[in-house]
Amino acid sequence: MEEKNEKQPKTEAGWRARLKRNWSKGVEEAEYVSVLLPNGRKCQGGNQSWWLSIVKPEKAEGQNLSRYQKCRKDENYRIASLGCGVIAMTNLELYLEHRGIAGSERMPADDGKSCIKALPKEDYIKAVRSKWKGNYRIGRGYVNYVTGLYPWKMEAGLRECLIRNHCDRTRVQWASFAGKSKNRQKHLVWDTICDMLNADYPVVCSYHTFSPKEHALILYHELGLALRGIKAEGRYDKVSSHYMTIIGCYVSETGCRVLQMESWGNLYYVRYDEYAEKLSYFTNILRIYE
Repeated sequence: MEEKNEKQPKTEAGWRARLKRNWSKGVEEAEYVSVLLPNGRKCQGGNQSWWLSIVKPEKAEGQNLSRYQKCRKDENYRIASLGCGVIAMTNLELYLEHRGIAGSERMPADDGKSCIKALPKEDYIKAVRSKWKGNYRIGRGYVNYVTGLYPWKMEAGLRECLIRNHCDRTRVQWASFAGKSKNRQKHLVWDTICDMLNADYPVVCSYHTFSPKEHALILYHELGLALRGIKAEGRYDKVSSHYMTIIGCYVSETGCRVLQMESWGNLYYVRYDEYAEKLSYFTNILRIYE
């Protein structure tokens, strides 16, 4: 008979799931969609703040315009303020179309061609603008201002991308498990994230809280800090309403689960239990499955 105070056995630490191109890379060497900046530096995906430099001063400033009024008047300001979902979906489509969306057609991770060629920043901006003009446009209304890109627009846009690439049987659904209990959702969402990454599908996700001061999500700059939950000054960021992309899942020996995320062109690490505590229709993932 086991003693009640016996310690639980440790599990093997390591990655549970990653995009195929990252299995041979170190923790901080992971890549997603590389964008080449004018200074020669590469970043992972785009940064919506780039559009602030395109905002027309006469529309974005003066006359004490509110943020909502600026969003209504200037499309570039709208992307800069609300475009995280558009950028997440642009990155996802770029990745899938490069890799070949149908699983049997994807290139193996070690074939020497798995690295997506870095897009010059100007070309990346054109790609985002094309998606914005098409399936992922954010309207000028107040509801759009509060929510950003609607999840059902993400579903419809990605379905069209899949059909265009002859993947009619691949399904897309936002918040697949929203009707189940919180504990059940936590297990199903984690398993789904792992399954998608192992199938080489990046996972677009959202985080939203109505109490940003008390429940903002911590984005750690390093895996080690996330595993220990250490909020070192200058080495973490916070989000309260944001779309991001999951590209890896890590589990420690003690069972701490961490998501590797891409956002604003950088890599971050999020403690899964902290993310999953807010699971709802507004905090969830875009599921891709057969």
